[in-house]
Amino acid sequence: MKSNFNRTSKRGGKAVGPLLAFFGSLGLGWAVLAGCSTHTPFDSGYPGLTPTPNVTPVYPAPTSVPNKTLVANFDSGAATINPYLMEMNNAPSYNLKAAGSVTAVNNFPAFLTGFTGAVVPGGVTGNCFRVQGTLTDPGTSTFPAVELEAQMEGGNLYDGSFFSGVKFYIWIGGDDAALKRDFSIPVYQTQGTPQGGCVGGNAGGCYDNFAVNYTAPSGQWALGSVPFTSLQQAYAGVVTNPPTFTGANLQQMLWLQWEESRNNTPGTSTIDFAVDDIEFY
Repeated sequence: MKSNFNRTSKRGGKAVGPLLAFFGSLGLGWAVLAGCSTHTPFDSGYPGLTPTPNVTPVYPAPTSVPNKTLVANFDSGAATINPYLMEMNNAPSYNLKAAGSVTAVNNFPAFLTGFTGAVVPGGVTGNCFRVQGTLTDPGTSTFPAVELEAQMEGGNLYDGSFFSGVKFYIWIGGDDAALKRDFSIPVYQTQGTPQGGCVGGNAGGCYDNFAVNYTAPSGQWALGSVPFTSLQQAYAGVVTNPPTFTGANLQQMLWLQWEESRNNTPGTSTIDFAVDDIEFY
């Protein structure tokens, strides 16, 4: 699932407090969670979205029930994706063809111990999905990392071209010592086989997904809004067609991905983070 090519970027818990530099350099919108009692759940209604300019859809007007923007909120205790999530290429319902799940992925068992990923209490309004483990990086260009994936179509292609971005709450534990954190969306052209069409492994420059780096306050829930226009390929990988997160890339999403690592710096770090209320907009 991962590449070990040089990942040095070319781009230069329920406590609540001030929000730090959270995607700030990329101009992304982030907000402080004032308190759980004031949070508006993502399943409270459909916001009346406008399709992206390159799409001319014909579909019934989305209604507030069922919610067609929610990806997952874990309040049921399950890590499943909302089966009513809007999918542009599945008329006439425009629901997901086959809803997937949120999964913690260990692609580096030799470097990751005590690894767990599960739905637990302590989220913004109920449960959240928390990932924990101890990651050791030998500094040998292996680039081990911890990944959390929200697979809308269970790892198959998802057409999210109706939307213009994604929101989520994230919590980073006080013991979390990752040196690099990024949010990305792997697509068919960037992901290696079997899910993607990028062949050749490291030699082919696969896994250069569309991504942004982020930081967040320790031990505090923070809400972020990530426009698709802010996502960029950041490494020496395969350049997609189109080279931006538009067109075929919007129509061929594989999953949403949160990743923590030491970015080839030798040493060991505790990994402890959680996500909640994932939603497209």
